[in-house]
Amino acid sequence: MDLPVHNLDNTIGAALVGVLISSTLFGIVVVQTYTYYNRFPNDRISFKYLVSVIWVCELVHCGLISESIYSLIIKNYTNLSGLADIPLALSIAVAFTGIIEPLVQMFFAYRIFVVSRSIVIPAMCCVFSTVRCGLTFATAVASITSASGPQLFKNFKWLVGSALGVGSLVDVTLSTTMLYYLKRQKPAGDQGGPFVPLLINKIIVWTVQSGVMATLTGIVMLVFFFASSASYVWLAMFLFTSRIFSISLLASLNGRLFLHEDTLDVHMRHLTKPITFPSTLSVHSELTSCR
Repeated sequence: MDLPVHNLDNTIGAALVGVLISSTLFGIVVVQTYTYYNRFPNDRISFKYLVSVIWVCELVHCGLISESIYSLIIKNYTNLSGLADIPLALSIAVAFTGIIEPLVQMFFAYRIFVVSRSIVIPAMCCVFSTVRCGLTFATAVASITSASGPQLFKNFKWLVGSALGVGSLVDVTLSTTMLYYLKRQKPAGDQGGPFVPLLINKIIVWTVQSGVMATLTGIVMLVFFFASSASYVWLAMFLFTSRIFSISLLASLNGRLFLHEDTLDVHMRHLTKPITFPSTLSVHSELTSCR
């Protein structure tokens, strides 16, 4: 099945836009990675390895999708029927997405464990992230064995939709659970003075900023996929969604420094007032030091 010429705007055109956005966001990933290693040379070795793996995967992913769009647009310049083909590089890029996003989700699941000291929800999120990884790898294999994009969506739409759906479910669960536990950390009344509520508010804002974009991107992508899978708008978003996840993780790690500076500022402004920390407030030291 060929792609109709009049639909190139929302198919190949959309994919091209997705690659351009993805390449731009990769630049942000590079800057954030450099910032992390420069500011946290003594951070946990597990975090440093995680950032290294994420960066390498993003580098390979960026190269693969760039080669894919080059193959579709340049190599098939005079062959419109070839525009419906799925480049091998794109299929491999899908597999790398199945590595990056579950790793980031597991990191945020760990953060929930730090805040809540409960293993139930983090463990469930890790299980579903692993399932999402398997579904994404299966999608990559299905795209290799399919003759064209339309054939893939005809035979394996349920598989692609399941991978996207499970991913969105985990994202929403992580975001809402983290906000719930942070809200619970707020002391009642005047306990802890003015310092603790301000600190918790800053942590909540920081958490929302570092994770909300990944969650919203996944939800919007899922909506576009089921609304019109023939359009590649959802695919365009899929091409840069892993960048959003990586940026969220790196922003979360790098944001500890700014959070620490803000904490000192608030502390100095209320230095003349007694500060009593509630026994449940362990999130600050865990999230800011992470050593």
